[in-house]
Amino acid sequence: MKDLKHLIYFENLLQEANNELVQQAKAEGEHALGYTCYFVPETLLNLPGCFSSRLRAPNTGSIDVGTYYMSSKICSYTRSILERGIEGGYDYLDALLSSETCQMMHRGHEHFEILGLVKEKNPQFFMSMMDVPFSDDSPLPLCPPDGDVCPVAASAPLSPVGAAVMQAPTTQRTITKTARM
Repeated sequence: MKDLKHLIYFENLLQEANNELVQQAKAEGEHALGYTCYFVPETLLNLPGCFSSRLRAPNTGSIDVGTYYMSSKICSYTRSILERGIEGGYDYLDALLSSETCQMMHRGHEHFEILGLVKEKNPQFFMSMMDVPFSDDSPLPLCPPDGDVCPVAASAPLSPVGAAVMQAPTTQRTITKTARM
């Protein structure tokens, strides 16, 4: 019974995407990398100076606004995420990373970009659709082994979050090719 208070604490953290732990990490200067699907490898997002934040929309009542922008045939999770984004619930994010695994979430990602969600509050905010390999049989690394010049790093100035991504070991950089402003 004494452990119940700890469970309640964690249960309360799940009631809001921008919870106490997220606010603490942001106050410490870390970058929030939002992701939408479990196919996005969370371990590759938890780089030095960054932390991952799975987009959720707890306590969502009506999703009428999300339905206005997306068809009612789209899953309620995607419409809830869009609704919460429109409400400003993800304004703490520095980046939003999605994968090509679900057409409905891909449409939600497009709406975040079209509507300019988060970008208004955070001009450094960027979005990327990740092409995540589903097998490690033939990995196609983006950047050469450490020590060589990475063509992506040399091609354009990086945002602060992109710089943190590119400073990671090469194995962590293989899927973050569009971390640009």
